[in-house]
Amino acid sequence: MSEQMSDRIKWIEHKGMKILHVDFSNLSGDDFLNAIIEVEKVMLESNVKTIYYASNFTNVTQNNEIKKRADKIIVNLTNNGQEVVMTIFGISGLSRIIAKAVKPDIYFARNEEEALEWLVGQAEKAEQPVG
Repeated sequence: MSEQMSDRIKWIEHKGMKILHVDFSNLSGDDFLNAIIEVEKVMLESNVKTIYYASNFTNVTQNNEIKKRADKIIVNLTNNGQEVVMTIFGISGLSRIIAKAVKPDIYFARNEEEALEWLVGQAEKAEQPVG
């Protein structure tokens, strides 16, 4: 992973929880495509079964090629036995529609803090016994 990408793609800890935090802000075209390919590598190499994922989509520009690649990433993760619990902040317009098409259960947060708190809540729900 390039040094520039490693600044954008990080495992962080929030309230004792491991979260993949990705900053896509201000990316478009090939830069955005290369970033999502790097994110896929990080996810697949992690061998984490449930990945809690927060990303910043402020001022991103998406296109059909990026959507197709994102669709493929979800399939690859599923085939690898991995699930992604995903939230995005800083997203609007067409990018929001594309994100919902790729991952229908995505959560759109108003800001980073809300995104991280939502992920903590999802992890807590997953740990509760059913019944």
